[in-house]
Amino acid sequence: MFPSVPSYLSHMNITDKKIGVWGIGVVGKSVLSYLSTHGTQHALYAYDDAPCTLTQKQWLLERNITLVSERTDFFTKIDILIPSPGVPITKYTIPVPCYAEIDLFYDMFCEQKQKPCIIGITGTVGKTSITTLLTQLLTAAGYRAIALGNIGVGLLDFFSLAASYDYVVIELSSFQLEYCERFTPDLAIWTTFDDNHIDRHGTREQYAWAKYQLIRRVTKYPSIVPEEAIPFLAAFDAQVGGKRSYEVWTALRNQPLDLPHCSYKDNWRILFVVLRTLGISSSELFARTQWDVPLYRLSYLGTYRSVDFYNDSKSTIPSSTNAAIRELQERFPDRTLMLIIGGVSKGVDRTQWCRVLGAQGHRVYCFGSEAVHLAEACRQGGTQATAYDTLEHLWRALLSELPERSIVLFSPAGASFDLFKSYIERGSVFTALFTQMQHNQSC
Repeated sequence: MFPSVPSYLSHMNITDKKIGVWGIGVVGKSVLSYLSTHGTQHALYAYDDAPCTLTQKQWLLERNITLVSERTDFFTKIDILIPSPGVPITKYTIPVPCYAEIDLFYDMFCEQKQKPCIIGITGTVGKTSITTLLTQLLTAAGYRAIALGNIGVGLLDFFSLAASYDYVVIELSSFQLEYCERFTPDLAIWTTFDDNHIDRHGTREQYAWAKYQLIRRVTKYPSIVPEEAIPFLAAFDAQVGGKRSYEVWTALRNQPLDLPHCSYKDNWRILFVVLRTLGISSSELFARTQWDVPLYRLSYLGTYRSVDFYNDSKSTIPSSTNAAIRELQERFPDRTLMLIIGGVSKGVDRTQWCRVLGAQGHRVYCFGSEAVHLAEACRQGGTQATAYDTLEHLWRALLSELPERSIVLFSPAGASFDLFKSYIERGSVFTALFTQMQHNQSC
């Protein structure tokens, strides 16, 4: 059931070692920058599958980091490999021990005299929102809190900060966790679980196993998990041994709670359990009306001729779009939903999901490289669906047939890379289309 992985360091021991970093993106550069300025007892090497730019080469040269152009040559020069999270190392034969970035962070963290409480957050959907909102909640409660990881401050950049903190809130993807061996948060939060990154992990079980690495060593607090993860947790616990306790947050869906209206209700249910676990009262905090939420996560753009528009470009998988649909239907049960989907599947077959959408009666508009396939699957479910090559072509068709008091939800359920550099660029294009429409109306 578990993935085959290379050998890992049992403890931090990089003095006098030749260290190689695979991948010179954001994480790779952060690791190299940290190692080049913290101690001089190791030689640093860098490799990237993509050709390096002149700017990257100059950056490495300034830090006395040797760039190696061939992978096989790279491995002959190093004693330890620190792979960037985007590198699927389980698909390669790695001849040297690996050292995960999150483990490097944790080893450095354990050397600190003052250690704040670490809260680790992972999940298929909701981890960015939970990280963002929890950091704000802890700050509002009077604690010094900081967000690290995929949002906020980079993991290793934390050690250059002069301030001290009570809580460190870290968002972690399955890519960062899959080869983690020692990182141990005080509290682990697994938000949701559904098929994702199957192209990277191979199976649903291996994807769950990567998430489990956040939880397996936690002892201070019960780990907060969704019901759908329980079968995997039971199997993994039996395999690795030891005793762990879990708090299933999804049980709160049947309980009446007074929750804030921004973001998804499930996010606030998770946060309710987190605060309760930490012994922090949520009643006064939840009464606040202003919270910062992640960009393009069910963002309300405005109303045009009685039609409300929502930008959920951050949705890159079907379960994320399902969450947006549930939220809007709960808020507006009597209104027609016009759904825009597209993008690229990430190893997940969206065919059956589209058929279910069709059976639910949503009017579906599809765009991008998989638009024809998605639209056909929706029509098989019994609803009207159309395909367009670009978002701009779709937009023109959409405006010509909007029912009164309907809701337009832009929630692609796929990665952006067929047409855009990122979900942020994709979301900004959709926002620009809406803004231009409003401008034309005012003129």
